[in-house]
Amino acid sequence: MASFLVWCFLLETFCILLMGMMQLNISGLPQILRDLLLYGKAKGNSTKRSIIMNIEVPKRWFLHFYIVGTIVNSSTALMCVAVYIYGNAAPDWYTKVLNYVRQPNNIASTGGLSAILTISLMAVQNMRRLYECIFVSVYSKGTMNLIHYAMGMILYTSFALAVLSESPPLTKLDVGVSSLQWNHVVGVIVFLFASWNHNQSHVILANLRKGNKGVTTYRHVIPRGSWFDYISCPHYLFEIIIYLSFVIVCGFHNQALWSIVSFVVSNQIIAALVTHQWYLAEFRTYRTFNRKAIIPFVI
Repeated sequence: MASFLVWCFLLETFCILLMGMMQLNISGLPQILRDLLLYGKAKGNSTKRSIIMNIEVPKRWFLHFYIVGTIVNSSTALMCVAVYIYGNAAPDWYTKVLNYVRQPNNIASTGGLSAILTISLMAVQNMRRLYECIFVSVYSKGTMNLIHYAMGMILYTSFALAVLSESPPLTKLDVGVSSLQWNHVVGVIVFLFASWNHNQSHVILANLRKGNKGVTTYRHVIPRGSWFDYISCPHYLFEIIIYLSFVIVCGFHNQALWSIVSFVVSNQIIAALVTHQWYLAEFRTYRTFNRKAIIPFVI
């Protein structure tokens, strides 16, 4: 039987796919549904308004995800080291929360070292994105609604719980170099590869708005170079690969983590397809680049 977290993320995945397919395949979609799904430049310059626009926040509030994610996942990773390796006691309140979301049959599909590595990698991902949001990215006046904001907060605050919900109980384990397995090494390598390309994609996007003296424009320009020569949204592709690297590190069996990955994959693919459509509509010459949306030569 699936855990509470699995059902939550599967429900979010279903909603994203349903709304995304409607946006991509139904013309004249009611404005309220468009405002629920779209954010940033994909919303266009429509003068139509729905009630959803009354609960919108700046897109630059993505920063909050990575502040919270850095705090939550870094502290949880340190707690796991203290508990699994050094035998310290986990906080009672955290144990109670974990027991609430843990798999009903208490299956430990993820080892202690896998849990430590996965949560630590997520913390590194959050720190890098926090740095990029502050020092690299250039945000315009784009907005997102509070539902997007809440879903992001849920993801970054519950990630560690999802991993630990299928990990051993929070007690001392025999965790050491001897516990290292091939999937840990491969997962970390995939993570580093995807993180580098994810970063470079954000740098390319940011540089479209920068000159020698800093930010010079907020208008949208066609990005070029690196993976942008093949797809419209390499930053979405490599975010997917980053989350797949977590699954590799965990050994492929963590259902809660797979439910998170299903949410991330569906969200990023839908966002990429919508963004690709926006590029095609905004720039008449865009078709001549022969790019796909998110997977080179495929979609």
